[in-house]
Amino acid sequence: MTIASTLRRAPVALTLLCVVLFYGWMATGWGRFEAGRTGKGRYNLLTDALLHGQLHLRVEPRPELFELADPYESRRNEPYRLQDASLYKGRYYLYFGVAPAVTFFLPARLLGLGDLPESLAAFLFATGGLVFATLILRELVAPGSPWGWAAAVCLLGFANVAPCVLRRPLVYEVAVSAGLFFLTGAAWAFSTAENDGRVSLGRLALGSVFLGCAIGSRPNDLVAVPFLLLLAWPAIRGRGRRSLPAWLAAVGPLAVVLLLLGLYNRARFGSWSEFGVSYVLTGTRVRFLQLSALPEALYFHFVAPAALRPQFPFVFPDDRYPWSSPAVFFNEPTAGLLWHSPFVLALLLAPWLLRSKPDPLSPRQRRNLAVLAALGLAQPLLTNLAFPAVAMRYQMDFATFLAVPALALWLLAERRANGRARWAIRTLGAVMVAWTCLTMTAMSLTDQESAGRDSAGGDSVLRARNPSLFARLERLAEPLRMAAGRAFPAGPRVTVRFRAAVPERLSADQEPLLSSGSVQRYDVLWLRSAAPGRWRLALAPAGGSLQLSGEFSLEPNAFHAFDVELDRVQPCVAVRVDGVPVAGMASPLEPLDERTIALGRGPRGSGAPELGRFSGTILSAAFLAAAAPGLEKAPPISDRPAILTEPGAPAPSRPVLGQLWLPADKEGAYLACASGWRWIPRYALDRVVVERPMSPRWRTPAGSVEAIVSSGTPAAGDTVVARHLAGGQFAFAIAHWDGRTWRVGPPGPTQPASQRERLLRVTLDRPAGLVLVDLDGSPALRAKAELAPILRGGLRPGPLRGEGVLPLE
Repeated sequence: MTIASTLRRAPVALTLLCVVLFYGWMATGWGRFEAGRTGKGRYNLLTDALLHGQLHLRVEPRPELFELADPYESRRNEPYRLQDASLYKGRYYLYFGVAPAVTFFLPARLLGLGDLPESLAAFLFATGGLVFATLILRELVAPGSPWGWAAAVCLLGFANVAPCVLRRPLVYEVAVSAGLFFLTGAAWAFSTAENDGRVSLGRLALGSVFLGCAIGSRPNDLVAVPFLLLLAWPAIRGRGRRSLPAWLAAVGPLAVVLLLLGLYNRARFGSWSEFGVSYVLTGTRVRFLQLSALPEALYFHFVAPAALRPQFPFVFPDDRYPWSSPAVFFNEPTAGLLWHSPFVLALLLAPWLLRSKPDPLSPRQRRNLAVLAALGLAQPLLTNLAFPAVAMRYQMDFATFLAVPALALWLLAERRANGRARWAIRTLGAVMVAWTCLTMTAMSLTDQESAGRDSAGGDSVLRARNPSLFARLERLAEPLRMAAGRAFPAGPRVTVRFRAAVPERLSADQEPLLSSGSVQRYDVLWLRSAAPGRWRLALAPAGGSLQLSGEFSLEPNAFHAFDVELDRVQPCVAVRVDGVPVAGMASPLEPLDERTIALGRGPRGSGAPELGRFSGTILSAAFLAAAAPGLEKAPPISDRPAILTEPGAPAPSRPVLGQLWLPADKEGAYLACASGWRWIPRYALDRVVVERPMSPRWRTPAGSVEAIVSSGTPAAGDTVVARHLAGGQFAFAIAHWDGRTWRVGPPGPTQPASQRERLLRVTLDRPAGLVLVDLDGSPALRAKAELAPILRGGLRPGPLRGEGVLPLE
């Protein structure tokens, strides 16, 4: 190698080194690599599980998760969840691709290096992806001007959005950067597997393995399979037996990896294609195959402008959408590829640049350029058809495959031009380099999860980790002040599935089965009792008149499967119970968003109206998926009274199948199933029994009234009381509170005083309108009463809470 050739390569090598150092500076948090910055890291947890011979994480879910009506509701599960883990059948799994764990973290552990920081993995994968992309670019167009090539490498290193990805290198960023590394590696191996008629089976096999690992990192990279096989076509297109080894090398390893991934998913979730996205605890619910989401997704991926604001670093990814949005999908603040890297528009010049004579590119180079560009366009299109989601890091899936052919055309144009045209192309290139590097650097300094969600522009990652450096840069940038809402997505159709047990008697004339919409405007599906065992649904839309269904039968306290389809296209609401249609009500509906659909209650949020609660039991699909197996076939709730116990008391022994147990210090109830006591959400009760000891020192002055057990609210409730008489005698009675005054019913038989402890047993039976009190097994009160609803939160020993506490007389 001569000194002249070394000097010609120096600008490219120096630029590549500077970009890689910048990657490392970003990945280390402007300091050093930190192992376990957020605990051990999800991939280290997965690696630890694999080394112990299991697929679920070695982290036990907290019991509080299973006491929630919907364990996947992010606002309620946040104190208890493992962030972004998938909860399925009582175990935690990782929905992120397994390939980074197998190819990086697991070998490191086997070599004795211990837990490695996820930031290091993301940095190495992103760096490898840039190196492979540079090699692919070199295959497309021969090196020309060293400074032009240096500018192209710099553009490639920033247009792939790696700076934004590495600003917070956690499990998410490890997955996408690994996908980039393996996909570009596969593209390079396939495109170089044939050279002058000689076929490299090793490169074909390497490309096949890399392609499988790309899918194992990012399942949406399955889109790339036909495109990358086109890159390998010159090496595998032979005839007859001569092509068989090449075909086996190109396809065999990929098929093996895909089979292993399918078996991995089936062993975890019982499905070949389920990676765990359906069971993630963050509450994000994305609907698959949603065509209406495609325009919005492509807008954010390609043309959405960043927000320009007057505070450093001035450029912020944004989530504002200028048109109405019918789509429901995951969305983080984003700036489109054409906005931060407009040089990719050079692809539009391909017909003109490739038309000249002699042909500047070989047929293979032309084909590879077209295949890469097609892959770059197909990846976001097909991915968002199946799974609509937008974030800056997702651009790493496709940006490189548009940037590489665009840069090849730009270098080709710079080589062909002369005089002023070449000067203009170089000047434009310098502007593009400055624009892309500055905008991507600025956006990499912000917390993109909050950048579009407040007027201040979001938090700065740099300010949080290195405040002194942030302050210096902010002072230098003070002269550059600039100024720049957001829209909420909604969807056209949602199907809600759950299992519900209706009570023997509703707590109100009608109760909400589900609600949908905003706090200001919402639709409610009510359940009404038409006759014993006969029910009717009522749809109260925000923008229409009340709709009633016909009557249908439901066995009280037995769990029935409900399917409620909300359709804005028809528009209508259709309900099936145990697979049988029971209601079809045509009415306009508010925009649908699965995140705002509430079961058994009205809409949630500040200022939301109080519509009451469903007094039966609802087991949502999310609750059933999170709980251990068994509740899918929960027995009917027994007509025996539910057992209320003091805090910390042991579980009742030998329960009747379907009986309820109510620990006084917990909301909800335990249901006696064949496998033991199982937690279910329960807001109201039909019957309840309370046992408590009666102390011999339990005496008060004659003429006073003492509360024993209460049920209800300050607005209405009932209390079993003891009237104290002369001579230490007393009698039980039922007292009703109507929100203003107490009304005490007739007392039961007089009970003598005793010097020993006795067992008091109180039964409240609302369907029968009956109150029973036993003292040491002997009847002490049997009173008919129109009992107020027995609410789980309003059931307690002693007097009612708040207003209306029964006074001692």
